[in-house]
Amino acid sequence: MILAGIHPLKDVQVSVFSDDRPEDQPIAFGISDDNGRLLLRQRESLSGFQLPEGGYRLTIESVGEFQLIWPGEFSDPLRTPLKQLWAPNGSELILDVPEPKLNL
Repeated sequence: MILAGIHPLKDVQVSVFSDDRPEDQPIAFGISDDNGRLLLRQRESLSGFQLPEGGYRLTIESVGEFQLIWPGEFSDPLRTPLKQLWAPNGSELILDVPEPKLNL
């Protein structure tokens, strides 16, 4: 789930990178629905993907009709402030991001 405070954000692509190798291609991605929920998928097959235990860096970008804008580091896996430690029993990824600017 992706939120800005208490507000769910739709049409946001979240890309997941290994914390050990953020320069590599993302290992998974998801696009948020109207309720801010997303299903992580593998890029190659688009099949659902469960993150293994470990540390991850996440990037976000707007992919909807209305362009949401965050500072540049949120789309750069080497500089992103969005980091997540995932445990084996982790059931839901919840990202609370700054309120975006809207580019109409």
